[in-house]
Amino acid sequence: MNNSKEPFSLIRGYSFTFEYKGHRIKAWFSALTGAEKVFVDGELVSSQRNFKRDTKNTFILDEEEYSTSLSVTSIIKGPFTCELLKKGIPVKRQHLIFPVSSSSNTKVIMRFLFYLLLGVGFGITQTHLHWPMWYAVIFIGIIFVIGLANRKKHMPIIKEESCD
Repeated sequence: MNNSKEPFSLIRGYSFTFEYKGHRIKAWFSALTGAEKVFVDGELVSSQRNFKRDTKNTFILDEEEYSTSLSVTSIIKGPFTCELLKKGIPVKRQHLIFPVSSSSNTKVIMRFLFYLLLGVGFGITQTHLHWPMWYAVIFIGIIFVIGLANRKKHMPIIKEESCD
């Protein structure tokens, strides 16, 4: 398993790093812009733009042809599979998997009902007490911040396998 601290998101892009024969090969992909870049030991060796779900970037390393290929099942949910190929034959493979939320349907429904009742209660209170509009803005902001603070972040998991 690869525990890279690289950012993985629809906005920041997805990157995969392979250690192979003394080289660090990093493949970066953007689902939004279609940009793809491959770096070897920090140096850009390949760049292209592609919006397909299966892509391939070819480059030369130590006088041999290498490539990275990316296969995407779902841009939002994944999984993403990136392979490092030498002369067209896979040598390493990584799978980027987004864990499924462990929240049960009951918890989600209860949370929704709580926020709905909170909003209705505030609306009724504001109507009867004639509070200024900025009270509502502050109230919604506080609820938003509380919701963000309570949500669980599910970090993606990268599983690496050798194909040698």
